[in-house]
Amino acid sequence: LLSRGTIDLAFTWHDRSTSGTTSSPVGLLDRVICCAADHPLASGSPPAPDLLRNHAMVAVSGEPIPSTLPFRIGLVTSDLATARAACASGQLLAILPRQVARDGLVILDVAIAPLEVFASTRRQVNDAAACASMIGDVIAAVKEHLAADSNALFETTAPGRSVARAEHD
Repeated sequence: LLSRGTIDLAFTWHDRSTSGTTSSPVGLLDRVICCAADHPLASGSPPAPDLLRNHAMVAVSGEPIPSTLPFRIGLVTSDLATARAACASGQLLAILPRQVARDGLVILDVAIAPLEVFASTRRQVNDAAACASMIGDVIAAVKEHLAADSNALFETTAPGRSVARAEHD
């Protein structure tokens, strides 16, 4: 969509620079490993990484799964809502953005690296200052819309901007 000109700006967790697009890192997405309240790992001490091998997880297609954690994939889906619902069913673990997992799911005490988020634009946007301004305007609008909540989902690190946290309610 981006390289065809259907959209002007996309936020992704991959550097999507190609001959027709350019990407810049804009922040980090805080992710957690979670499960339903009735899942065997929901109570007790933090699970050892080897224990995770015994439990299937739902994966979101295209989203990286840490190679350091021994997950067994039980379901692959293309969207977060389905992944969250599958996890809430009680049988599967999931790696979700903290904000998506926090209401109704149990967040396990297992360290997981955040995802770097990139803003990608078409290379045909020749004015770098205008492009940076557009990215900044979108980030500011998202932060304003989500400012009512104090938990961090996304931390912006756009060049020339102070670090700020925005959250989805």
